[in-house]
Amino acid sequence: MPDDSGELASLTDQLITLPNATELKLALCVDRIDRLGLARRAGTTTSKWLQGNGAAPASAARWLRIGAGLSLRRPLPAYNRRTMTAAA
Repeated sequence: MPDDSGELASLTDQLITLPNATELKLALCVDRIDRLGLARRAGTTTSKWLQGNGAAPASAARWLRIGAGLSLRRPLPAYNRRTMTAAA
């Protein structure tokens, strides 16, 4: 553990970021598993499949909810840099 306050603050920031990044990746993976029907083909639900793999019920529900919300995002339109108008 570092003794320097700057290093300690940086390490703390990195450690806070790590679970957030992990949660995002999990949500994206869970959404893909759900959309592909992998759990359904195994005769279960995605939530039950996650729980069978060690996820808490609340975590499984959160990952499903976040993943579904992320998959609903619409891509932003592309813009031409010179004219700043929507590209066709």
